[in-house]
Amino acid sequence: QFNAMWLEAMRRLNGQEVNYGYKVMKVTVDEEKATDPEAHPVTIVTEKGGKEEVFEAKYCLVHSDVSRCYSNTR
Repeated sequence: QFNAMWLEAMRRLNGQEVNYGYKVMKVTVDEEKATDPEAHPVTIVTEKGGKEEVFEAKYCLVHSDVSRCYSNTR
């Protein structure tokens, strides 16, 4: 239920959508940028359909499976 509520709020407030099916390969946080509220200190390296894609974000919500993966790559 929470996921559906969150997705609906994203659509309603700013037209954002969520794309599923990405495999998270690595998550890093630039500690210097993290203190700047306008910065995008989080870098997420993903793979989907055999292609690598990199996202930069202000924050990242992480599922427990990704947390396990992340803890193994630090």
